[in-house]
Amino acid sequence: MLRFALLSIGLALAAAPALADNKSKEDKIRRLATMGGVTSRLDDEVAMVLSTGRKTREQMMAQVDGNLDVPASFRPKFDAANKKFMDALAPPWTTFEIIDVFVKAYSPLVSEEDVDAALAYLTSGAGQRNAQAQNEAANQIATLVSARSGNRVADAMQGYVADLRSLVQQCNCAKKPAVPAPAKK
Repeated sequence: MLRFALLSIGLALAAAPALADNKSKEDKIRRLATMGGVTSRLDDEVAMVLSTGRKTREQMMAQVDGNLDVPASFRPKFDAANKKFMDALAPPWTTFEIIDVFVKAYSPLVSEEDVDAALAYLTSGAGQRNAQAQNEAANQIATLVSARSGNRVADAMQGYVADLRSLVQQCNCAKKPAVPAPAKK
């Protein structure tokens, strides 16, 4: 048992420089991804979906609040439906998770020297032009992600509307009296 422990410690110490080198390479690959605009595009797409969701939620709740006297005791159920809707809009990944997948897929395909050369290239004039081309390609990817997110948003919206309808029925809230139109002068 002691021999196994010592052997494990020895292997861990021997592997430490390789792990450190791998970490350096991974950090450089993350930098490549960031320079290419991948992270900002993903973050922008998520922000757009969530912003649209917040606006939709506010409009829906304005209709509920404008038409029904919802008892305070019932308000937490609407709050829960609102949270469920916003949670359904959130992507099932983070930008960092996507970049980690990119790093894991990219890293075995190139050496650290290749990554260093790529970083040097990206800071050159030709690299800057390449970055512009990558941004255009990323726009196309963002369009694809948006289209696929649209299904998620539509599904979330249908679920949200169904939840609100169910809550309105459960609430059996009294309708607010109609506000008379202002008299014409």
